[in-house]
Amino acid sequence: GRTALWVATGLVIAFAAFPYYSGPVALSLLPGASTVAAQPKDGIMESRLAIEGMDCSACAVAITNNLKTTPGVVSAEVLYPAGRAVVRYRAGAVSPAQLEKAVAAAGYRSHLIGTKKAD
Repeated sequence: GRTALWVATGLVIAFAAFPYYSGPVALSLLPGASTVAAQPKDGIMESRLAIEGMDCSACAVAITNNLKTTPGVVSAEVLYPAGRAVVRYRAGAVSPAQLEKAVAAAGYRSHLIGTKKAD
């Protein structure tokens, strides 16, 4: 009986701590989750998005993957604690509205905070 209680306690602790280690687990399990190689800066725009509904770092990994697979996106970084995303993309190849659709396809709501020419 005691052994079963200890095993159950360990499982509860592992599930309770899941938001803290879910990001690295998702990165190791999802194909294509690595960073995209840098592109030339000519014609590169940077948009910042506010993202609602993220509960853990695995959510950020899912959103990052959706953004990075959007044609024209050069790089995407989703900051889970801040609830923000910074996306760099080729001007004319993708629009901020398409970025919001990519976030929505991952199951989250977002809205554009701002867009500027990348440094």
